[in-house]
Order: sequence, then structure tokens, then C-alpha cells
Amino acid sequence: MTLVGGTGVLTQALVRELNSIGVTVTQLGGKDRYESAALVAQRLFKYNGASHNVVLAPGVAYSDVAVAASLAGALRAPLLLSCDEAITGLIISEVNRHPGARIHAVGGAAVRATEKKRIPSIKYLGKDRFDAAAKVARENFPNASKVFLANGYSYPDVMVASAGSNANRSPVLVTQQNTLPNPTLSYLDYVKSNRASVEITGGWAVVSPQVFAQIRSLVTRQ
Repeated sequence: MTLVGGTGVLTQALVRELNSIGVTVTQLGGKDRYESAALVAQRLFKYNGASHNVVLAPGVAYSDVAVAASLAGALRAPLLLSCDEAITGLIISEVNRHPGARIHAVGGAAVRATEKKRIPSIKYLGKDRFDAAAKVARENFPNASKVFLANGYSYPDVMVASAGSNANRSPVLVTQQNTLPNPTLSYLDYVKSNRASVEITGGWAVVSPQVFAQIRSLVTRQ
């Protein structure tokens, strides 16, 4: 088992407890989330060589990170984090390990961070988190047969959806609790010809029956 995060969030007591039930644990944790992301990237690409793509998302915007993770999974690319609108030296060093890679900046803060550092990037900049997620989906998953969807304000649900999307090489879309945002609706309408299925993460408290019914009527439309 691999634990991602330092001892401040995943303690040695947890490691010992897992060891006690026979689970071998590797912990990839730096002094902060940015260093942890770099350590994971280094481990994943230790033997595979440089990647042709690097995905960057703001470490303080979990919705953008979840969407970026689905893109990184599809591209088999490292996922790195900007410190709001700044890029730390550690992350710059990690980017430099992939010479010539296309940088995909997801979310406003990540886009502005690359601009400040004058790093050329493919920019996924929307008017809000829903629009940014839909842009990533439309530009990278035009033929999706499965879509993962979660409340864009529910951290646990959107991260679980992101993990599912990685396993299926599918996009992540985000919604509001009681309203399906127009960018999300537009993408679902865009892929309905693929008969795409939608996996919704979270209960009625975060994705209401009304939104569920709207999605169901859309994706089952003939």
C-alpha cells in the first residue's frame, strides 16, 4: 500500500497499525502538498523515463486538482501542484525532468502561475470550476463512453470520482447540488451520441434527485 502525504496527515501510528495487520506500507510524503506531489511524480516516472506531458493544477483548488488528475491519468503524465499562482523551485525542477513536455495548466491559478514564470502551456481556463472541468473534458475526451460526476464543492466526493476516472481513462465533471451547470450540461449533451454512461459520486445531500433526474433524462435520450 502507498500512502500519499506526510506524517502530519498520515501518522506513524497509522503506519504501525497497517503493519500490524500484515500490510506493507510505502509512504510518499514531503513537508507540504507540493513536495508530496513531486515525490509521487518522481516515483511514477522513475523507470518510465520522461513524459511528453505534465499536468499542473493549483494545490488549493481541489476541484481543479480532481479534474487535472483525470487528465494526468489519461495522458500518463505527472500531476504537479502550483502554490496558488506561484510555482516553487521544487516543482520547476520536476518539470525540467521532462524536457520538451507539453504543460497542461488546469484552473485559473495554475494558468496564471505558468504565465508569471513565462512557461508556455495549454490553458484550461473557465469562468468557474464547472466551466474549467467541461473544457478539459471537451478538449481531451471528445469520445468518452463513461463520465464521472460529483458535486464540485464536496472535496471527498470529487476526489473519489477522480480516482474512478483514472481507472477508466474518463473525464470528471462537476455539478452543484440542486442545479446542473450549463458547461456540464453542454458536455453531457455533446457526448450523448456515444451513449455515454454517467457515474455519480455522492448521495442526495450533495447531488439532488432533481439533478440526477436531469442527467438520466439526458443520457438516455434517443
